[in-house]
Amino acid sequence: MNISVIVPVYNVEKYLKACLESIVNQTCRDFDLILVDDESTDNSGNICDEYAKKYTNIRVFHKKNSGLVDSWQYGLARTSKDTQYVVFIDADDWISNKYMERITQVLEKKQPDLILNKILMSYENGGKEREDKSLLASKLYEKKELKSIVYPRLLNNGGFMDRGVPVSRWAKVIKKELLVKNLKYSDKKVTYGEDLNIIFPVLLDANSIYVDEENNEAVYYYRIRKDSMQHGYDKNKLNSIDRVYNHLIQICHDKGYTELLKQVEVDYICACVQCYKNELEKLNYNSAKDNIDSILNNNKFGNNYKKVDSKFGMLNGLILFLIYNNKRTYITKPLYYLLAYLKKRG
Repeated sequence: MNISVIVPVYNVEKYLKACLESIVNQTCRDFDLILVDDESTDNSGNICDEYAKKYTNIRVFHKKNSGLVDSWQYGLARTSKDTQYVVFIDADDWISNKYMERITQVLEKKQPDLILNKILMSYENGGKEREDKSLLASKLYEKKELKSIVYPRLLNNGGFMDRGVPVSRWAKVIKKELLVKNLKYSDKKVTYGEDLNIIFPVLLDANSIYVDEENNEAVYYYRIRKDSMQHGYDKNKLNSIDRVYNHLIQICHDKGYTELLKQVEVDYICACVQCYKNELEKLNYNSAKDNIDSILNNNKFGNNYKKVDSKFGMLNGLILFLIYNNKRTYITKPLYYLLAYLKKRG
């Protein structure tokens, strides 16, 4: 099987060598490694060049800074004509040494369109690792079972951010033609839910998915960093949410899966809560209140929040109440700081 590994790189000097060492020390090295340096301002670009000089299967591309989505698309466009499958690895993560060997074995025996690998969430502060699993048993799912078992809980299984399948690019092996086919939905302007707009249509187009999450030899280690974009304040979050969910609605219609619109709506509601919590990061009441007011007045789906029928927890539940009662509830300064305090406590 012809496999290309794509690693987008931007200012990850502290973690990059660990990532690259995990890749070059695989028990199976029959793959092409593409490093896309997104105009890093630290030493990341030089590290990429050092590894390319040592290993013949590594190619490095240095490009003008334009964000994560553009970087992985740039790498995809530079895969060889013979590339059949693509593996994405984020530059601050790493993989087990038999990751590629296991992937090759599964592709040769099962020939799925997509593989879901085991994910271990690793905390930078030394906290206990935890698994991030889908709701699916480890096995091969053909199209009939995808429609009956996977899709009904793909984006939401009833709870808050309760997705049946992880929607990340990483920790997956994806048939290249499915990525290319659905690039039109991928949006370079978003900084939240970047992977949703490509993985969602890819999952819908896949004829078979192999879930390999019980295998301890093929593990993707996701590093949880406090300084990452995902855990910091994102001024573009509300705009990103609007763009992402407009694409998801279009995907449901284009692919003929309008029954999934309810899941999209519930996931959107959860994203609005996440956006509200994002504004609690600033601890600047006046500025945050203006942005929170924009969130409150931006609800697409009216009373569809009632479709979320499981417990949200105290903070999420209170925020949901405020979002859907915004005309009667004024976001006072004491309330804002109370919410910020509850968020900090987790």
